[in-house]
Amino acid sequence: MIKVINVSKYYKANFPIKDFSYTFEDNKKYVISGASGSGKTTFLRLIAGLESLDNGEIYRDEVLIGNTDFQFHPLKREIGMVFQNPTLWPHMTVRENINYGVKNRNNDEIISIMKIDSILDKFPDEISGGEAKRVALSRMMVLKWKYLLLDEPLTNIDKELKSDILSFINDYAEKNNTTLIYVTHNDEEAKAIEGISISF
Repeated sequence: MIKVINVSKYYKANFPIKDFSYTFEDNKKYVISGASGSGKTTFLRLIAGLESLDNGEIYRDEVLIGNTDFQFHPLKREIGMVFQNPTLWPHMTVRENINYGVKNRNNDEIISIMKIDSILDKFPDEISGGEAKRVALSRMMVLKWKYLLLDEPLTNIDKELKSDILSFINDYAEKNNTTLIYVTHNDEEAKAIEGISISF
C-alpha cells in the first residue's frame, strides 16, 4: 500500500499539487488523468523519491518513506518507474539496457510483444523515439515490481502495437500482484487499463 497524506509541491508561483491525500491499495490499478501542468508527473516523481516534498508525508507498506525532513533514497523505496522521456544507458545496446540488473530471466516474451527483436544490438542513438519508449518499458517490466509507476509510457507508439502492450501491462500487473499507477491523457489507454480513475 502507498499512502500519501496532505502532499504539496510548490513551483514558482503555483502549487501543481496541494494538500493531496490518497491511499493506493495493493494489487490494484490506478489511472491518473489531467491537463498538462496539473501535476501528474510531479506526483509520480514524489512517490518515487525524485522530488522533495513541500508538505505532507508518503508511506509505503506503513513505513514512512518521505516527508519535509527526510527522504528514503529512490533505490531503497523499491518502486519502479518508467519516465515520459526514455532514459537509457547511451553506452549500452538495447539488449544490454534490458538485461541491466537482471539475472537468469527469460526476456523473450516482452521483447516479442514490444517488437524490438530487430534492434537488440543497436545503441540508443540509433533507434527512434517510439522504439526508445518500448525499450525503457521493457527494461523496467522484466523486473517483478510490487509498485510500478508509468508516466505516459505509450506516446509515439502506433495504435495496433499499443493495444498489445496495454494487454501485456494488464497481465503483468495481475500476474505479479503489482500496484500500478498509470498516468495518461489518452482516453483509450485509460479505458484499456481498467483502473480506478483519479483526476488531477
